[in-house]
Amino acid sequence: YADGTTPVPLERSLLPYGDDQNMRRNVKVLKMLGHELFPWARRTIWIDAKLRFGAEPRAYAAYALRGGACAAYMGLPAHRTAFADLEKRSLVQHGETIVAAAARRPGVSADLGAVRAQVASYKRRADAAALDALLIDSAYLIRDFSTPRCRSFNRAANCAWFDEIDCYSDRDQLAFPPALARAGVRAVFSASGDVAVVDAAGALTATILAPGGPDDPAAARHWYYSHAVAVGR
Repeated sequence: YADGTTPVPLERSLLPYGDDQNMRRNVKVLKMLGHELFPWARRTIWIDAKLRFGAEPRAYAAYALRGGACAAYMGLPAHRTAFADLEKRSLVQHGETIVAAAARRPGVSADLGAVRAQVASYKRRADAAALDALLIDSAYLIRDFSTPRCRSFNRAANCAWFDEIDCYSDRDQLAFPPALARAGVRAVFSASGDVAVVDAAGALTATILAPGGPDDPAAARHWYYSHAVAVGR
């Protein structure tokens, strides 16, 4: 294309989860395992079609990965689409909100029973409260593979994320915090509102960018705040 991009066709029959009902799960292969499909890539950027992105994505990636981060994600906004109760935002409540949304959005997941089992499993975790800080909006993901350290971290995090999807439901934002914790990292809040994700030695491995709010120009990145779908404003 004129913008320098090259489309890569995929044969539908070769996708691992088969029929159209599981296409949401098939997409996760591309979203989480891009490093396996394009092993030569120095950096991968995932942008959901729903994302209203104001900046040039590749230029924004350089900003997002500042400080030596191996990956960057956007934080999950405090919005009723993600949390039914904005005063009790947590990983478990996000999962319960997904289940409740099925009453008006039957296609919210191909398997609500799996979502319920997933939420129940996370409730029993000793580190459940620590996982709340790792919630992201998975519409924008940047992974850097240019150094051995970053390749090791991103492969571990991405494969753990895909394992959660394969084991439980097709809801990737719900699966992300436990997967990232499996990569041996923890969250540290910064004055800017961003969350620094650090390893056992305290070294920065990833950044979860502050999500902003409905009156913040940065929030234009999030489909939650479009006039067409916003609720509870």
